[in-house]
Amino acid sequence: MTFNQERFDTLIQKLEAFANKQPHLYKLHVAFLATLGYAYIFLVLAVTLTLLAGIVFLMLDAQSIHASSVKAIVFLLAFALVLVRSLWVSFPPPTGLALQPQDVPNLYSLINEISSKLQAPQFHHILLTNDFNAGVVQRPRLGLLGWQQNYLIVGLPLMLALPPEQFRAVLTHELGHLSGNHSRFSGWIYHQRQTWYRIVKGLRQGGNEVSSLIFERFLTWYSPFFNAYSFVLARMDEYEADRCAVELTGEQNAAEALINGEVKARFLERYFWSSIYKQVETEIEPPKMTYIAMQQALSQRLHQEITSSYLMEALTKKTNNADTHPCLKDRLKALGYILKPQQELAIFAPIKISAAQEFLGDRLEKLIEHFSQAWREEIATPWRQKYAEFQKSIATLKDLNHKSQKQELTLEEASQRAFLTLELEGEESVMPLLQEIIHRDAHHASANYLRFFSTCYAKLLVKHQNLA
Repeated sequence: MTFNQERFDTLIQKLEAFANKQPHLYKLHVAFLATLGYAYIFLVLAVTLTLLAGIVFLMLDAQSIHASSVKAIVFLLAFALVLVRSLWVSFPPPTGLALQPQDVPNLYSLINEISSKLQAPQFHHILLTNDFNAGVVQRPRLGLLGWQQNYLIVGLPLMLALPPEQFRAVLTHELGHLSGNHSRFSGWIYHQRQTWYRIVKGLRQGGNEVSSLIFERFLTWYSPFFNAYSFVLARMDEYEADRCAVELTGEQNAAEALINGEVKARFLERYFWSSIYKQVETEIEPPKMTYIAMQQALSQRLHQEITSSYLMEALTKKTNNADTHPCLKDRLKALGYILKPQQELAIFAPIKISAAQEFLGDRLEKLIEHFSQAWREEIATPWRQKYAEFQKSIATLKDLNHKSQKQELTLEEASQRAFLTLELEGEESVMPLLQEIIHRDAHHASANYLRFFSTCYAKLLVKHQNLA
């Protein structure tokens, strides 16, 4: 039976009920499954070494060497080597700009303080990225055997979007996953989920036929079950990490960090970056200081109707089994936080001092320049290509409009003219052209589709303009 999403959802539902009724027995099952993965691999290795030792013993006892015995020894040695190499799955380190203690002492001081209070492990590396996110990654240097290298990954946009105390709550949540103050078992399972995911990926991408033969059938059965059983615990751990944030930063900061994060992530994706990429229509080169513009946009009060719309969207989203993170509504409810209408203005008030300013200090300006330049270099080639395409579209539309004044366009030319008009001038300008095509051919597929699309797009645009 295939372990599809329906079967996974059903199992999750049963396990959530099981975990609520008998939490200790549920954790025992999870621990058994976590141990089973190691047991299988070491059992196969032990059997191989036992067979190898047995053949060598028989050869020594018989005081004779047979060609078949030598072949068996060579095969088993090669087999054992493959097993050991399978245990030693290579995990590439996460990417990001490494931050040094002497460059950002305030950030290191904050992280050390939180780590100490939560009894979380120290971090070997702190990386700054361009993601609107923060997270911890444990990289096992010895594959299944462990010896963890701890990374804390922090997104510059997130630091620009939050005031210091809310960012502190976010970091506390992330470090709470590794906290020794609460459940070491949950922290261990949290680590096992990450490790097994990478091991399965590494084994399947390794291209070794013997490894696939040994592990594929077991992993096909084991991975979905371990994922499902530990999924419920991982979701419980998200709530536990939220409680860590409340303990160290207070309910209000923890809750408002969640709310601010949801809303400003949507703002960046749908409004800020959309306005940046819109400039490709008129500028041959991408803007130079994008992250300065981002800093300015995030420090200001967002329009109330925009924030209300994005917040309502976040609050109507429901928890699902595609992600261990609960939805915003469930997380706020678990914290006991009730959002009142008048509180929205305070949550999205202008930021006097951002977390980036507080914890990156004098390095912030150079870091903003670095990320702006890196983004510009990465986007430069596709940006110029898009600009060239846009200019070509303008020229083509100009030619078609000029031609239409002298003679009737073919249906293909008229259709192309309509598509380009929609792209360059909007839905209001394209509607008369579509009506003309449909008048000539009532069943013209492209024109009818484009008219339907333009009508829907116009309604969405009006709604967006009202919000803006």
